[in-house]
Amino acid sequence: MIFIYKIIPIFFLFIIPLSLPAKSQPYEIEGEISGIADSVKVYIAYENDEGEYEIDSCNVKDGKFSFQGSTEYPFFAQITVDHNGKSFGQPNADVLKLYVDPSIIKIHGDKNIASATVTGSPTTDLLIEYNKKQQVYQRESGLLEHTFRNATPEQRISKTYTDSINRCYTDIQKRYQQMSLSFIESHPQSIIGVYMLLSEIQARPGNDNVERVFNQFSPEIRDTFRGKKLAKLIEKYRTFTLGEVAPDFQIEDIDFNTIKLSDFRGDFVILFFWSPDCTHCKEEILQLKEIYKKYKNKGLEIFGIAITTDKPNWLRISYEEGIIWTDTSEMEGWNSDIIKLYKIFSVPYNYLIDPKGKIIAKELYGEKLLDALKNLL
Repeated sequence: MIFIYKIIPIFFLFIIPLSLPAKSQPYEIEGEISGIADSVKVYIAYENDEGEYEIDSCNVKDGKFSFQGSTEYPFFAQITVDHNGKSFGQPNADVLKLYVDPSIIKIHGDKNIASATVTGSPTTDLLIEYNKKQQVYQRESGLLEHTFRNATPEQRISKTYTDSINRCYTDIQKRYQQMSLSFIESHPQSIIGVYMLLSEIQARPGNDNVERVFNQFSPEIRDTFRGKKLAKLIEKYRTFTLGEVAPDFQIEDIDFNTIKLSDFRGDFVILFFWSPDCTHCKEEILQLKEIYKKYKNKGLEIFGIAITTDKPNWLRISYEEGIIWTDTSEMEGWNSDIIKLYKIFSVPYNYLIDPKGKIIAKELYGEKLLDALKNLL
């Protein structure tokens, strides 16, 4: 099945400038939007260091409004002009997203704030720089999606054609992620990467790049409130490192036989975590079936762990998908001890384990998994 998605920023871009103030400093936002009536409400909303949302408001007078405050470092905010007294918080609201630096920030617009220009905010300037880089990959993704939508019915069911589209998409996404990480690494002395990596680790808890890049930041940056928050999340989500012996465990299979991971010593093992409710897992199972048929007599085993609490549904899906390897479940869903042990936060997820029980790769799918097995077997 084809995977076509629009490029979505892997980071939510809580971007801040290249230096961190030593203490709380004042900021002032001066807005001027021509063509809007007096007494129209303007709101500013942002998240504080405790994770709580704060909202302030003021009235427009002669097309002008202002907000003041103080901050230790820049923060992300949304300013809404509520033209009719009903649109604040609604999808069609007139909203400007910006970054509030400890400085004097000026906003100029005509009739609406969404298209207004912002000056005096180095952080917002940095956001614009990133967005320009991001747009390159968004255009490529859009063209690829357009190509697939205009494909003939014959092309849409052709594995060769859909595989080529998927390879192109994977390439775009890979280059996009590399650009984003490079953008973060180019500012190791600022808190910019902390905000961006917080969004990344929440979207992809097992991404090893988060810890690698975080370790490049200065101690001052890591010691900020959000730096400490990110450090805790890195510790929480850290998976096993390559070369580490995979922790042993035991579990019952479909036939109530007790199975241990160590029972597979002497073979290469794909430890495969999946869920019967996961569409992508079923697509991965199709490939694993071909892999298992090819390599099961050459020293490869697959050990499946189903994340579910619904045994009839698991058995039905296992039968319908034609799973032919060892498949098990603790029937505790995401509260499974094994799931917690291996820190699985999304599926599908896999570890490749060598005959000595050491983890030699993780999260290998598609051609990457095939290439790895070709080299090993």
